[in-house]
Amino acid sequence: MKRSPFLILSLLIVLTLAILPASLAAQTAPPSAATPHVVVPAQAAESPVTATPAPPPPQMPQPDALALFGGMQSALQEIYQQVNPSVVHIWERKKLAELFAWDSEPDPAAATRPMTWRNGLGSGFVWDDQGHIVTNNHVIEGADRLFVTFSSGLIAEATVVGQDKRSDLAVLHVDVPAGQLHPVTIADSTAVQVGQFVVAIGNPWDYAGTMTFGIVSALARSLSVWDEAQPFGSVSDIIPDVIQIDAPINPGNSGGVLVDMAGRVIGVTSNGAGGVRWSVGIAFAIPSVIVARVAPALIETGAYSPPWLGLNTMALTPELAEAMKLAPEQQGALTLDVTADGPADQAGVRGSSQRVTIEDEDMLIGGDLIVAIDGEPILVPEAIDTYLVRHTDPGQEVVLTVLREGEPVNVPVVVGVRPEAPAETPAPAGPAKEGVWLGVSGVNLIPALAEVMGLPAEQRGVLVQTVITGSPADEAGVRGGYKAYSLGGSWIMVGGDVIVALDEGPVETVADLGDLLAAMTPGQEAVLTLLRDAAAVQVAVTLVAWPGVNAQMGADR
Repeated sequence: MKRSPFLILSLLIVLTLAILPASLAAQTAPPSAATPHVVVPAQAAESPVTATPAPPPPQMPQPDALALFGGMQSALQEIYQQVNPSVVHIWERKKLAELFAWDSEPDPAAATRPMTWRNGLGSGFVWDDQGHIVTNNHVIEGADRLFVTFSSGLIAEATVVGQDKRSDLAVLHVDVPAGQLHPVTIADSTAVQVGQFVVAIGNPWDYAGTMTFGIVSALARSLSVWDEAQPFGSVSDIIPDVIQIDAPINPGNSGGVLVDMAGRVIGVTSNGAGGVRWSVGIAFAIPSVIVARVAPALIETGAYSPPWLGLNTMALTPELAEAMKLAPEQQGALTLDVTADGPADQAGVRGSSQRVTIEDEDMLIGGDLIVAIDGEPILVPEAIDTYLVRHTDPGQEVVLTVLREGEPVNVPVVVGVRPEAPAETPAPAGPAKEGVWLGVSGVNLIPALAEVMGLPAEQRGVLVQTVITGSPADEAGVRGGYKAYSLGGSWIMVGGDVIVALDEGPVETVADLGDLLAAMTPGQEAVLTLLRDAAAVQVAVTLVAWPGVNAQMGADR
């Protein structure tokens, strides 16, 4: 009978706890009565000498301990042998002339050169016996010609079946012999627990079939999805219910598998913390409960329709609870506003309209406080999205339990489909990929965002979403957003600085900022006028040359 590696590892851990105390006791016990006695010669009796006992011989590992760790090693080896044939390396091939066309004048002779360049993108895994490969969307986005290398060494060209930017998942298809296809087994990620052992297999730094080991560090994290079509990216969505791990994850691991000790997939490894280009002990995986919903939809229709209620909420703090005359220990998701004509709006969910000042900050209160969905407690806003992706589909009815003016009310809501973009989309900021570089991404400050920021509705400027580490803006102390705000289906980071002027030039839009930067040169000093917490602040920046495409964060290229 085939032994489960999970069962073996569990027994080994129990044996360790039983064996180690006895082994330590054996090493630290005092000498027995049989220890040789040192005899002092008679002629030395007048000058007594204290003899120093010889050090004990080194203690060898106990046989049971050797068996314990040997068994654990065997369990990990079995997992690798089981899962690695399912993991593939995804890469693209381009002509060298295409890659470096911007560096030189066109070379007519280049067309006759067969030289190509292999660009390692990331990882993927076999989904079924029909040749479907699941990976991260950011791994393949923008690629022209994709190839897949199997663990056997077989190379096959792949076609894109479907992509979903919001979940950062994509499906490819390859036409290969059936013997090359080893579909993974999917586990239920909702049963995963903190402290659980996990194994990641992928292709970090183009090293195919690399296995790393760790534990689940935390659950129910939120992962930002970056829109890399914009300079240095901007947050386009938030993935809920994400698994945090400490297993080393490096560029190229994206799209690979995270498996439990039975070799079953519990997540798709996505990236490390903060856009860092190497492992820092914090990494994330998109949970299998999301993958199991998105992948079949992409295979069947080429698209996925995520569930959506059209709510913008924030966590209820004790200060907000006091202002709303609620118990200080009350928890829930305070509704700030609802999307016009969205599911929540049509169901009658109420947003906040009463403005108060808490610790010198303008806040909106008075909206419905969501405390449960279909009877499941909601303690933080992220729990709403987690419930939706785990249990609902568009068209399904859910019941929100809210506290309205302190009284519980049940509100039935029909789940909708998250729209592609808001009716009024703030234009993303960033200079052209040449000339000078400031190092921020941002959006036009439109009235809806100004209100959230506690600014007059007529205020204009560029709301800074993110600041690139080490950039001129970062060195000058410019602040990015720190709270995710849902605007008509897209996520905007609010709370950061608002750029209203560069030197003497007013900045009302992203285009204004771009025009002013275009007239400047690397090394030039400039003064940014910002609105920070509704107060005007000026900071000096020294602009530098645009660093190039390799400075982008979050890509596996």
